[in-house]
Amino acid sequence: MGSSSEDTLKRFAEHLQTQFSTGISLSNGVHEYNRFFEIPGELYDLSGQQKRVLEVLQAIGNCKLDHLIFDDVPGADLLSSEGWDSFFSSLLSGQSSLRKISVHCTGTLYSAVCTHVGAFVAKSSTVKSLWFRLPKEGGRSRTTMIPLSNAAVRALSEGLVQTKCLRTLYVFNKEGEMADVLTSAFTGDVRNTSVEYLHLPGSLERLGIALPVLLSSNNQNLKEIRLFLRWGNVTQGVVDDFRKVAESFRTRESSVVDASRKIFLQFTCDTTAKFTEDDGRRVFSFLDSWADASEHAPMLKTHLQLNFDGPGRPEQGNEKPGGDVKGWFLFAVKRYIQLNGFQVSLFWNVDAIMDMDHFHMLCEGIQSNESVEFLHIKYQGDEASVDRKCWTHLFHCLRHKRRLRKLMFYNVHARDETFRSLMDLLQVNIYLEDADLLPTRKWESEGKRAMVKEALRRNRAQASYFSTLRDARLPFENARAGRIFLCGNPHAGKTRLRVSMIETRQKTSRVKRQLNELFGLKRTKGVDVELLRDDEEMQVSIWDLAGQEIF
Repeated sequence: MGSSSEDTLKRFAEHLQTQFSTGISLSNGVHEYNRFFEIPGELYDLSGQQKRVLEVLQAIGNCKLDHLIFDDVPGADLLSSEGWDSFFSSLLSGQSSLRKISVHCTGTLYSAVCTHVGAFVAKSSTVKSLWFRLPKEGGRSRTTMIPLSNAAVRALSEGLVQTKCLRTLYVFNKEGEMADVLTSAFTGDVRNTSVEYLHLPGSLERLGIALPVLLSSNNQNLKEIRLFLRWGNVTQGVVDDFRKVAESFRTRESSVVDASRKIFLQFTCDTTAKFTEDDGRRVFSFLDSWADASEHAPMLKTHLQLNFDGPGRPEQGNEKPGGDVKGWFLFAVKRYIQLNGFQVSLFWNVDAIMDMDHFHMLCEGIQSNESVEFLHIKYQGDEASVDRKCWTHLFHCLRHKRRLRKLMFYNVHARDETFRSLMDLLQVNIYLEDADLLPTRKWESEGKRAMVKEALRRNRAQASYFSTLRDARLPFENARAGRIFLCGNPHAGKTRLRVSMIETRQKTSRVKRQLNELFGLKRTKGVDVELLRDDEEMQVSIWDLAGQEIF
């Protein structure tokens, strides 16, 4: 195609606005460009690729979009610095409503985009969210990332320091390539004060002294920090860094931000992960440091997740730190009993088969850990491999867990037996605030979900009542009055039980008891009420209800 006129590009921009009303990626823009101008799929020369990407960027700059994604597109890495400057200038000077930028590209394009994104967010008054993620290839994230250039690190750091409107920052630090940016932007003498939510998935390698400074920062705007680590990412460097984290929380004084900030650590294990004794000891050292820090900082929250992967039945779990990841996880659940906001997740993937013995041991491990507040189970395997009573056993183990607040089940087949077990749990454990099974279409149609929510509502009211009594610090005294209700089927023996209790309490004469046995007892009609005890200390009445056929 020859040079596109200004009117043609304007029509293309209107086309993009129609096709992508909220967000667009650079690759989608190029695809629509080819369709709009009916360009065949032959290869471009270098200058043609560069021109095409530049015209797509010009069109995007004239759109009102909420979300812009930079991904790998042939020719984008060939753009000059002037070309990028022109594009971002058009975003600033136009009527852009851009609120989120995601950077998913690699190579030299990654450094180029980061350089100009840094300068852009420093001046933008609309961008609230900035994400740096690895691009996906075949459903999985690519595992390599070229380090940022010094110019990109400097520009991005300065942009993060200067921005006044950015609220969410998501940084995938796979190879430590963003460590210098985070260190400079959040721990320097002049640092970012606008970000409220900071998410750090991947490796924490190379953060070094920045990690404890970041986590214990007195920045009052920083409300939430999320750290994501996997089994294979716990290097000796990470272990050493978390020892420094524990030391920093042991020695620091409480600040005003402690009450409002939350710091979450999600640690994920896969059953197919390579396991050695050195791995187990290193991960325990890392979690020990985190648990130590948690004792001094209630804002630190912990999430342990175990993913069951691969075909075949897993090996039998054990309770010793060694052998396989499943055994290690079970031992960890029993080991860390003083964590704050402790969440446990168990995920079975499609090809995984549930090992009932190991599942029962996990249930009992969770039962023994009083700090568990949130339990999340996701099952995607074959229903035929699941024992019908496994969920009943789990609910039984949760009956007396006072700190448990939330249960979440995804794709768990909710049989009637499962529902009854859940309702039994809610009658005993009044501290549960939320319980749900997803998807719950069958429960919706049968009204079961409404019954669960009503039970939770009653529990919240009851828990609030007891909380009020505890807060008032009223002295605990014995009950002064009570009622005993006897109900059941006709001829079940309710009246006989009432008379026997009265006779025992009042020490009825032997002659009267024999007369009752000789002439029999009259059947109850309606309700018979008698006082079992009536004195200065207590009054107890027995209400004998007639058989269900009558009353």
